[in-house]
Amino acid sequence: MKFNTALELGRTSNIPTVWTNVICAIVMTQVAFDFYVVIFAALCLSLFYLAGMFLNDLFDIEWDTANNNPRPLVRGETTYREVLYFSLAFIVSAFVIICLVVFTGDTTMTPLHRVYPFAGAVLLLICILLYDWKHKAWSFSPWIMGACRLCVYLTAAGFVAAWNGKLAMAGLALLFYIAGITYLAKAEQQNRILSYVPAGLLFTPALVAMMLGYSEPMAWLLIAINLLWVGSTIVASLPNPQAPQKKLPVPKLVGRLLAGICLGDAMLVACSGHIFATVICVFAFVLCLLLQKRISAT
Repeated sequence: MKFNTALELGRTSNIPTVWTNVICAIVMTQVAFDFYVVIFAALCLSLFYLAGMFLNDLFDIEWDTANNNPRPLVRGETTYREVLYFSLAFIVSAFVIICLVVFTGDTTMTPLHRVYPFAGAVLLLICILLYDWKHKAWSFSPWIMGACRLCVYLTAAGFVAAWNGKLAMAGLALLFYIAGITYLAKAEQQNRILSYVPAGLLFTPALVAMMLGYSEPMAWLLIAINLLWVGSTIVASLPNPQAPQKKLPVPKLVGRLLAGICLGDAMLVACSGHIFATVICVFAFVLCLLLQKRISAT
């Protein structure tokens, strides 16, 4: 498989959003920031992300072929078996990383605490497989996609501590945000937004940040930027009354909202007063937008 094909299959322009999810989740545990753990957790969850994207193309091969959706498998740039083997390698490697960190890292972790990253990873894998298998058939599949990101939070946090209420709030906000994006993304084939009700879900992270960050000026600045970013993207998705048949730039709009995951993480991290981690999340947001110019986000 060519390197560029792998980059496209894995929607790698979105991987910085996984990194900021890891940073945010670990910050939510209120445990001292350990860059060693952050790096390995980010690598582990990036592998799960790549596996999910590769498997998505495998499960969608018949639909993509029938609907002339020119993904790498349809174009013949790789094979079914090759993509499957890469997917399995990503998943196995991710679990190996968890084992290495859990059993060779912090020796003070109790047996119960060692369960958390494995539990999160198993739940994540189940959600990935369910979504990739049934997302075309189940109308509620966007919620499964959102659950995938919640499980990213749970897995990352489990590397350092037990799950807590603050983490749950942040994770559920991300779940709602991803569900909102996924509902809007379904409009690509119809060339029209079927309903703007899910758009309200996109504002959930900002609402959670308002509750958590009322005493942090930087958090309020990022909340304002996030609201402007999400709001302007929704406005851009509105059809032009003077040209109702004009094709909507749905992939581009979805890409903007996916990059906004990093902004959401930055808001929540800022609520905890972690300036350096906040800057990293903002940088990841810019990096996402730059990568999307070269690699499709959808």
